[in-house]
Amino acid sequence: MHHVSVLLSCFNGAQFLLESLTSVSQQTYENLEVIIVDDGSTDDSVAIIEECVRSDSRFRLVRKSHSGLTSSLNEGLKHCTGTWIARLDADDVCEPIRIERQMSLIQKHPDTCLVGSDYWEIDATDTVLAQQRYPTRPSALRRNLLLGLRFFPHSSAFFRRTTVEQLGGYRSYFPKAQDWDLWLRMSEIGEVRSIPQPLVRVRTHPGQISLQKENLSQLLLSRAASICAYLRAWNMSDPSAASVNEWKHFLDWVEGETELHSLETIRGAHSLLPRALEKFLGKLRDLPLNRRLATKWRKHGQHFG
Repeated sequence: MHHVSVLLSCFNGAQFLLESLTSVSQQTYENLEVIIVDDGSTDDSVAIIEECVRSDSRFRLVRKSHSGLTSSLNEGLKHCTGTWIARLDADDVCEPIRIERQMSLIQKHPDTCLVGSDYWEIDATDTVLAQQRYPTRPSALRRNLLLGLRFFPHSSAFFRRTTVEQLGGYRSYFPKAQDWDLWLRMSEIGEVRSIPQPLVRVRTHPGQISLQKENLSQLLLSRAASICAYLRAWNMSDPSAASVNEWKHFLDWVEGETELHSLETIRGAHSLLPRALEKFLGKLRDLPLNRRLATKWRKHGQHFG
């Protein structure tokens, strides 16, 4: 059994896919397998993956019809055998020492269930645009998750497979921000850490999921995930574990309470600090916005359970 499973999902990602897969094959840590889920691509993605499978026995292709990132990652998890899973998007790149450094950290801190890292932001030509840095302490990372502040990218995530299986994987209620929801739930049962070194290169380019018009949906779902985490901490009914109709009602309520429709023209709205968002909405500033909303929902949604 391999100690690490690298998990990628690809949908029409041929432009950058080979570079991404090559960066995995060149890892200094070699006891790994690479699970690539093709989510119904219509470009040359499958041919690129099949060539990698032929040249490196550690690579495996899983094909499925198109259904989106959340279900594709869950399908990939079924095929992972590693104790640890390293995520990578099909347009991003690993530094050669990425997995070695993350394995070293969890050996020093065995209570860790999730590890991320800083990253280099690059463009379509591989030009470095900026270095993004994140807190390293578990308490600071947990706080940032709850408040909707800066958190390391999905492509840097390195997590314990049994913990994710225990939590039921990525949840279908989160077609966007599925990582934010999962990280919040993981932070409730284990420690989350980040390495203050860029271990991945995250690409910014036209057409990627995080830059498309679904941005507003990602903001709404990440805010909803944080509110649900507060409710779980208070032993209240969790709307994300309720029926589909109750979940839709909760999302409508969150959208109305935060007036997210009015943020549609603001670039990068998903990264607004809660206090800045409170000011924008004319909210009181005595509590973080997520906690204030959770407090209101605790009264409004008591009929759930």
